[in-house]
Amino acid sequence: MVKFLIKTGAPLALLLFFVLPGVAQTLFFDRLPTTTWLVAASEYGALPLGQRLALQVAKDTTGTRTPATVQWLFRERLVVRRYDGASGRMVTVGSYVYPTDRAHASLRIFFDERAPLSYRVGITSTGGTAVLLRQRARRSAG
Repeated sequence: MVKFLIKTGAPLALLLFFVLPGVAQTLFFDRLPTTTWLVAASEYGALPLGQRLALQVAKDTTGTRTPATVQWLFRERLVVRRYDGASGRMVTVGSYVYPTDRAHASLRIFFDERAPLSYRVGITSTGGTAVLLRQRARRSAG
C-alpha cells in the first residue's frame, strides 16, 4: 500500500496516516516489558470490564500515587497493582499471563484462565499512550 501511495505521488499526510500507526504500535510492544503503565481506576476496580482501556506511561511512579492509581507492569507476567491509601503503598491485585501478537498488534490477557480477554492495540501516540480495544470472543465451531 505504501509503495502504491509513493508511486502515485500521494501527499505526505496520507503516507503518514498509513505508516505511523504501525510505527507507534511497534513502539508500544518494544516498550511494553520495561514501562510502568497507568490505568484509570473505575467503578469496577483495578481490572477492566469495558470495551476500551486507556494506558498511559507513568513518568513519575511515586508522584502518581492516589486512590485512583492503578499500575500495569508487563513483565514475564502482567502485574496489576493499585494504591492502598491506608498503608500508603502499592499492593498487587494479581499476576496474569499475556501472550502478544505483534503481527496483528494484539494481546490476550488471562484474567480468568478459562476465558482470556483479547485486545487490539489502538492508535497510539509516540509511545506515551495506548488504547487497548477489547475484541469479541471467537466462537469455536462445534
